[in-house]
Amino acid sequence: MPLVEFTNKGFYVPQADCYVDPEKKVERAIITHGHSDHARKGCGHYFATPLTAIIMDHRYRIKNCTTFDFNEVFELNGVAFSFHPAGHVPGSAQVRISYKGETWVITGDYKRAIDNVCRPFEVVPCDHFVTECTFGLPIYQWKSEEELAEEIKLWWQENRQKKRASLLMGYSLGKAQRLMQMVKEPIGPIYCDPTIYKTNEVLRQAGIDFHPYELYEGLESEMDLSNALIIGSPSAARSEWANSLGDFSSASASGWNQTKKRRLGGPERHFVVSDHADWSELIQTVEETGADNIYVMHGFTETFGQHLRDLGYNAKTVSHRLNQQPK
Repeated sequence: MPLVEFTNKGFYVPQADCYVDPEKKVERAIITHGHSDHARKGCGHYFATPLTAIIMDHRYRIKNCTTFDFNEVFELNGVAFSFHPAGHVPGSAQVRISYKGETWVITGDYKRAIDNVCRPFEVVPCDHFVTECTFGLPIYQWKSEEELAEEIKLWWQENRQKKRASLLMGYSLGKAQRLMQMVKEPIGPIYCDPTIYKTNEVLRQAGIDFHPYELYEGLESEMDLSNALIIGSPSAARSEWANSLGDFSSASASGWNQTKKRRLGGPERHFVVSDHADWSELIQTVEETGADNIYVMHGFTETFGQHLRDLGYNAKTVSHRLNQQPK
């Protein structure tokens, strides 16, 4: 019996009778992080890091969760599990699974850049390594956090000189908080849309420090936002909420901006900021784990998998929906 099976419900550990990031409702679910494609409602019981549990309660009202700190070992029917920092979003973890001398690591999503919000990624040695490859093409190579911070700061300064608000768009969990903290010394007030503000409050109460920020509900049309940085989710920026900002410059922050051309009516600026590992970091991570057996999923699996095979690894592709065995 294999230690980990790839099923249409998710990664299944038969000896422990549990799933990691299940695709469907299951009795026992081990969760890597709080994004909705990894943490789903309706399972009998959950296991996660303390911060991920807080996030799941806030976002999905999931309360039936047992928590374990990073590197704390817990057992289910003799199988040893532990969470290790993934660096993707606050609370995100890789899952280490060990039984009778065999060790697997399921990463979930991860990034190698060190920001001012997440616990930095840690390499976990293993025999079998399951890795995402969202940006598994050579064209995806990220700039340093310092370079990105300088780009955003200069854009903010340019807008302030023109007395224009700066609307910076990013996902409400992970990206938004990273963007808020990227400029180490803010040059003006920071506002957040309601969804991001509520998420920030939950994270702040859990112990994450942020620059001072305020809620912008989109109703205060008389406010002077000419020197402000406004952090908004992409959905908020497309809603009536953005209409009250007055004169503003908009920018998106995404790894996909590496290859995205500016579209008419879209953001004026495209910053290449990703919460996933780039091509070089993916390869670096595989090498550092020491694993011989690699399973690639979520992204450019064929290109990245073939490159790993060319490097001599036993690399197999895992279906995005986990409805077939690795090939």
